[in-house]
Amino acid sequence: MKKPKRLDGKKKLIALTSKMEADMRSFCRNKGIESESELVRQAIAKYIYADYKNETSDRHVFKQIQDILSRCRLSISFK
Repeated sequence: MKKPKRLDGKKKLIALTSKMEADMRSFCRNKGIESESELVRQAIAKYIYADYKNETSDRHVFKQIQDILSRCRLSISFK
């Protein structure tokens, strides 16, 4: 059995239902994910960075709209 990688972060205790634990083990096995901890890290990262990506994308769209409107000599500020 492979020795798990040591991480710098602190341990976090979370409560899971027995069904969720079984689903996680099964999902890890099917997707080739090393451990349940790795699955949790991936899931949290996807969740957090998806919001950040959407927010950044929205700002980019608003900036494009603002640029187009400024060429038309209209002034609108987005917050």
